[in-house]
Amino acid sequence: MTTMTLHTPLVVAFPPVGETFWSGIGPVGFLRFRDKRSSKTTIVVRVVSPIPNSGGPLLPGHPFAAWTESPESIDFAPIRGRELVPFKASCDVGFIGQLPWNQSSVFHLNIGNETRLVALTEKGATIGQYANVSLCPNHFEPIEEFQRFDRDKEPDRFQSAHSALRFPYPTCGNRIAITSDAFSFQCTLGFDIFIRVDYLDDTIALPPAICDGIVFDFDRRVIEWTFRSVINDPAEGREIERIVIAAFAPNQDEERSRIDMWLPHAKFAHAAEAADVRFGRHAPSLDDAQLTMARFSTWDLGPCAATLPIEEVAQIQVEMLRNPNRADVLDAHGISEYQWNIEERAAMERLAELAPESLNTDDDDQNDESLANGSSSEDADDAIRYQNAYFEALGNTPTQTRPWDIADYAEFRAALEVKNPVQVVTQRGLSPGELINLDQVMESHFETNEADHQRFEALFEEALVRLRAEANIDENVELDNEEEDS
Repeated sequence: MTTMTLHTPLVVAFPPVGETFWSGIGPVGFLRFRDKRSSKTTIVVRVVSPIPNSGGPLLPGHPFAAWTESPESIDFAPIRGRELVPFKASCDVGFIGQLPWNQSSVFHLNIGNETRLVALTEKGATIGQYANVSLCPNHFEPIEEFQRFDRDKEPDRFQSAHSALRFPYPTCGNRIAITSDAFSFQCTLGFDIFIRVDYLDDTIALPPAICDGIVFDFDRRVIEWTFRSVINDPAEGREIERIVIAAFAPNQDEERSRIDMWLPHAKFAHAAEAADVRFGRHAPSLDDAQLTMARFSTWDLGPCAATLPIEEVAQIQVEMLRNPNRADVLDAHGISEYQWNIEERAAMERLAELAPESLNTDDDDQNDESLANGSSSEDADDAIRYQNAYFEALGNTPTQTRPWDIADYAEFRAALEVKNPVQVVTQRGLSPGELINLDQVMESHFETNEADHQRFEALFEEALVRLRAEANIDENVELDNEEEDS
């Protein structure tokens, strides 16, 4: 028995492939329905590819967006009624806009191993020539959640194209071509869509994503692909935590295997549901609390991928020690607080896996031993580069904290020896990073100024004696009070 709650929004994660977001992966929708056996959920993903001027693989990319833009920053149309249907028995093909030829009345359409002859007809003087099956209805009758459908009895119920333009589901590598006397377009489908369902009980499902809709939009010079997965609704206690969606080209097996490492970098959105499609709107964005929960729920999946060079991580760490305003430091490097948390964690995880001996560049035998223990030469090189960059940044980055005179610093260091260190640091308004920075700055100053160093030592000893005497007096007063109370 399934217990999925009606109107429970699904969270979708769009992780980058490597360091790049596919700008053409558009909105996602979901619809829960029943067949004769169980309750199911169909997951719909729209992908956009630009129509190229020459042949080649068709890849996800919005023509009006930068290659690295994230999905929610692009002006995609909302999920449509013809897309948010329970199932399709074949791939519908449609056409929108003025076709790029005006004389020939027929053309050949090739998808995969099948070729069809398509005739043209006039469709309005202001619109131009269209294929006679070019009508792509925006909406079927609104489909309510958990309606019952029998695929065996009505396999073609949700097809939107004429029977002549229904093709077998195309797959990555299939040829896509349109040829006529005046126009020729030949390419290949150069990607497939990866869909993973993550459940709250830490199990996953990897439903196949099939392409069951293709629309050639000649006005915008794009091809819209509709990919669909159908899953069984989970039982109680096994609700869906997130849907992970990405696009992969055939040569990206390594990126596919590293999907969990890139999830903390993902962009998150809600999937559109039936009510959103009915009103022609996008699903609402995640609020701050939902976004925070979605982001940090990916942190327990293993190590994070890094996008910043290890030298820049070291530089930012030192700048944060020297500058109490973290926001200014991060703004200067063009990253957010959350991005920095990911990058610092990724870098520290990589370094923590290395044996300390790998940082010693003067002992080749020790380096060989660390490599034998599982650390690659590249990892060891990262550790050395980090160490060198960190100490170089310490010498080159000026401090932006308030100046301390020697007497004040001596009093502060003596108080740390005698009193509760946490209370002393808190009373001074210092963070742990600022304390480390202060000590480094003063030590560097003493190394080049022996007179100030000796003055500090003398003032430190005087303050230490005085504070210890005051501490003993306080202890004696407390003992006397306890004896009186007893």
